[in-house]
Amino acid sequence: MQETKIRKFKAIRRISSYYLTKFKKLYTVECRRWAPGRKPENSRNLIRRNILNNTARQKIEQDHVQCQSPQTIPADSKFLIDSGGDLNLIKLSSMRDEVIVYDHTVYELKGITDNFVTTLGSVTIELQIGGEKRRVEFQVVKSDFPVPNEGILGKNHHQVFNLTAFKNQQGIYYESHGVARLSHVSWELVISLDVQLLISKYHVIMAHYQATTTICEKMKNRLGNVEIEEICSLFIQRFSRATLPYLNEIEANHISIMLAMNNDDNRIRRGLGQTFRRMANVLYGLCSKIDVEFIINQITELNRSKVPSKSNIPEKIRFLQAEVNHSTQQLELQQQKVEQNLQYLQAQANLNIQNLNKLAFRTKVLEQSLLFELVLSKYAYETQNLISIINSALDGKIPTSVFTPQHIIKELLEIKVDLPIGNTFPVEVNIESLNEILRISEKNIFFKDNYLIYVIEISLITSEEYSIYHPIPLPIPHSEQTIFLVDPEIDYLGVSRDNENFIALDNVKWEECITLKPYKVCRGNQHVQHCAESDVCVVSLLVNNQFNPDHCKVKFVSLKAPI
Repeated sequence: MQETKIRKFKAIRRISSYYLTKFKKLYTVECRRWAPGRKPENSRNLIRRNILNNTARQKIEQDHVQCQSPQTIPADSKFLIDSGGDLNLIKLSSMRDEVIVYDHTVYELKGITDNFVTTLGSVTIELQIGGEKRRVEFQVVKSDFPVPNEGILGKNHHQVFNLTAFKNQQGIYYESHGVARLSHVSWELVISLDVQLLISKYHVIMAHYQATTTICEKMKNRLGNVEIEEICSLFIQRFSRATLPYLNEIEANHISIMLAMNNDDNRIRRGLGQTFRRMANVLYGLCSKIDVEFIINQITELNRSKVPSKSNIPEKIRFLQAEVNHSTQQLELQQQKVEQNLQYLQAQANLNIQNLNKLAFRTKVLEQSLLFELVLSKYAYETQNLISIINSALDGKIPTSVFTPQHIIKELLEIKVDLPIGNTFPVEVNIESLNEILRISEKNIFFKDNYLIYVIEISLITSEEYSIYHPIPLPIPHSEQTIFLVDPEIDYLGVSRDNENFIALDNVKWEECITLKPYKVCRGNQHVQHCAESDVCVVSLLVNNQFNPDHCKVKFVSLKAPI
């Protein structure tokens, strides 16, 4: 019998449960028949020797698999699973006498023990795992090899379980769900409406009316002129007949406004019932993340500055003042005319009857009556409009009478100039896209210190796009009545265009993403991870086309009927 010559090789260091081992793969001249406890029988067949260098990386895990084989002792054998190993090892004492061991290929290993371990040769054994039979090649080691049970299943263990079928992303179907972009920051547009301003102007008009009637009464009592008395009576009659309906309507509207502004819990809940789920609160139901006092202080400063809008860049907020209706300026001009007429009538009231221009006095009184009718009719309309605005607020809406689309577009363009680097609006800012911008924005509406305040939180998106996939495990046949599935562990996977980064979303977060054309916007602090450093199974399969058993969880499923 020719002696087998094996050269020694220095082992690389051992780190935790990982073993890095250099070994020689030797082709020798012997074909031997081994039997436990006996010397090998002579059998000669000379072939040439060839030496190959190899490196084995092993991770020993305390997991076992139960197998059946007619060639092992006992027939029900148990092997240690070493998913990172390159060799299958079996103890000599675990094989029956009739098993032939071929020593034309032997290995010398270092790392499993402190000393070199030389294999005795190779053997092919038929293993049955579950309902499936496979022929598996083993390297035979001595009976005192330091592992429990019959031996180790290494790389061929994956073949036994058919895990090699996972090449090129097989085993997982990546259902495409389009593209998503992330939103980590937002910008707020705060619109304030001074509700008390309209009511206070109404009180001024009524004060002017009372002053006009007082002048008439004073002149009638002082002068005792029939013509003056006729003029004043005509004014009072005309005012009562023409403006009384407006006065009643204004008074009823004022009552409705005060009831709407009153902090009535029942009314608030009724209003909230019609709002969208993303509406934080409406009227007094203040969102906890809104600093109300800060907003009120900024609005007060804005009113003092007499400018319509201003930006607070550090806080990412732009403040604006709104009007109940844009005909308010015309209303103010007519009110100024009422005041001028009142001053003229007051001056005339101090004149003697001889110096009084009765025709001019009559003209001014009638003009005053017409102005009161015109102004009060407009105030009636404005108060009715204010009620509509408040009702719209209860429904979570911003009426165009408060803020026109053109005005909103103008303010958004002002905001765009101050946006942080790397962020932009989800869509282009124009009239056509305004509805989309408002739809995807969070809106909060509340009443504070006589101000009806609209807070529009507009999400800003990053430039990086992510392709979104829903990993679906595909059944892989294992035997006639068993299959196995890879557990994705991720509901939705987003991978960047360059395959450098990825995000993981659960079902809830994906449902919260807002649909736009041609992508979705996912808000919140999504954790962006590097693909190269990831140990997530579905990421490795998609990006690297690699199946790593250490990273992938596999579920076995038993079937009642054969496949």
